[in-house]
Amino acid sequence: MTVLAVDGGNTKTVAVVASDDGAIVGVALGGCTDLYGARSTDAALGELYRVVDAALASARTDPAELDAAALSLAGTDWEDDFELQAAEAAERLPGVPVEIVNDAVGPIRCAARDGAGVSLICGTGAAIGARGHDGRSWHIGFTPRHCGAHGLVKEALAAVQEADMECGPATELTGRLLATLGLSEPRELVHAVTHRGRLSDFEIAALAPQVLTAAVEGDGVARGIVDVAGQRMGCWTRHAAHRVALDRDYPLVLAGGLLRAAGSERLVEAALAELADARPTLLRAPPVLGAVLMAFDLAGVTVEEDVVADGLLRAGIDGMSPRTGGCAGADRSPGAADGAR
Repeated sequence: MTVLAVDGGNTKTVAVVASDDGAIVGVALGGCTDLYGARSTDAALGELYRVVDAALASARTDPAELDAAALSLAGTDWEDDFELQAAEAAERLPGVPVEIVNDAVGPIRCAARDGAGVSLICGTGAAIGARGHDGRSWHIGFTPRHCGAHGLVKEALAAVQEADMECGPATELTGRLLATLGLSEPRELVHAVTHRGRLSDFEIAALAPQVLTAAVEGDGVARGIVDVAGQRMGCWTRHAAHRVALDRDYPLVLAGGLLRAAGSERLVEAALAELADARPTLLRAPPVLGAVLMAFDLAGVTVEEDVVADGLLRAGIDGMSPRTGGCAGADRSPGAADGAR
């Protein structure tokens, strides 16, 4: 018995094939498969199934041999997105039972065997999802307000510009961002992020550790930016939980690249202040683990979750390192939860 699992995103896509003993027998990596992030819908779908085909080839497995597949995909946000993905999966993986979820929902399975819980994933952007005990899921797709690394930096850039115009308080962020980009004055900074040849969203997001560090070191403006972003994400996450009738004592998966950065504790603390009913767990395994476990669930097979997680690491698919144990690579120890706060 074999299953296929995919974690599709903007910066990378991971596809794996696993056997019923939990062994990872095929792996492939690719680029952007987000319907909204790729240059076109066809480009996103083409890359998705290029990676799927490569994973199947590396496992020497034909699509017809699959017993189930789970696709956890960024950019699968609205009902017509799910319909599009389902139609494509039916054509590319004929006869295979397939479950498709937003990539904010897939990692929840890492923290709860019944798949019920909430996720707060903070990377370039913020992805928030929830799944109830009845199988219903809900996630936040697009929102006019940006959080995550990109949102933190855009708020910091606005603060630097306003300080330069004497419309806001002075901030250490000015010197930090200028030095990081090798610029000499705030107007050059504004030019760098607004001109035709401006920095990409990913390059802007890469400045987020400077915001976190400034907050840790006591800059009032940076602290305000971090606190508001955390509070906002916490509020969104609480709403997601309520949408699927999770009102108390539910698992909360914390994941994403920004949570690896020094100083992220303040951001997490602000979010958790809004989530008194949650049991936070820090995801240390790669997010595709959730999709693998979902695929086995769909196939009706029980596997040792840590075996799968270790297999992913041995296959070179890393998560948040070092991984310190716990079911499905999620650190559930009291120290981990307290440290996140």
